[in-house]
Amino acid sequence: MSQGGFSVRIIEVDGDLKELCEHGTVHFPLLVNHDDLNTFQEKHIICHWHDDLELSIVRQGTAVYQISGLPYEISEGNGMVINAGIPHMIAPKRDSRVELLRIVVHPELLYGNPGSDVDSLCLRPFMRVKELAGVTLNQYVPWQARVLKALYEVDFYNKERPFGFQLKIKGLLCEAFYEIISSQEDIIKNGQPFNRTDLRRLKVLLDYIHLHYNQVISLKELAGLIYLTRESCCRLFKQLTGKTIGRYICDYRVAQGIRLLQEERYSVTQVASMVGFSSSSRFAQAFRDVMDCSPSEYLHKLS
Repeated sequence: MSQGGFSVRIIEVDGDLKELCEHGTVHFPLLVNHDDLNTFQEKHIICHWHDDLELSIVRQGTAVYQISGLPYEISEGNGMVINAGIPHMIAPKRDSRVELLRIVVHPELLYGNPGSDVDSLCLRPFMRVKELAGVTLNQYVPWQARVLKALYEVDFYNKERPFGFQLKIKGLLCEAFYEIISSQEDIIKNGQPFNRTDLRRLKVLLDYIHLHYNQVISLKELAGLIYLTRESCCRLFKQLTGKTIGRYICDYRVAQGIRLLQEERYSVTQVASMVGFSSSSRFAQAFRDVMDCSPSEYLHKLS
């Protein structure tokens, strides 16, 4: 999105935080991105998930990955593997300028036909294990260094696109996942499966927040929706999104406020009320926390 020279990137998600963007094509489901976190709407990649496997390298700065609520601090030259179907977000550490190489690939590119041995004996067991929601890649660990090298090569062939590059990329990714999966054999055989009930509960909470964000939302009513105590509800939400419920609601209201400001039809006071803030000053403070500028300054950049 670009307006008046002020450009931001947005991760579009549906009601349960599933990313809407297609990664690659039906015939070659792979997407390679070079991302500067400063260019994203909230200066970080918001909590989302997708059916694809994601591999990334921090090319500059230090990034904090929140994966199923657990933080992983990844410094320059190192990387992360994010499993399919797992809520995750990526933010800079403090004021670090973070640039990423991100490779998002659907598992079918690797396993071919559903039910094949690669699918049922390798990838499917890997994708079922809770302990493998995120796997760090350290450039000084030999097998992990080989994975990082393969990812750099995927980036090279995706950019240069010589004849037959699809075969080369598939081969590199298969090599990378052989290293990842073979190194995690014990965890895959003995690990705990993901709790899909908790993911469904998260969807209920998010649907309600997205529908009622401009109203007063009480923790008691949220907890009642999923038949948990308030404490358990808070714990679940933080575990799966990396944010408290209050922080998520505030950030979501700011994101909706940004969309309304971009229409340039409403005053800051009107927008604050429309998105659920009790005053324009509270909106301005929350806005500054996310965007590092006031709503008025943001409007000026749009003009």
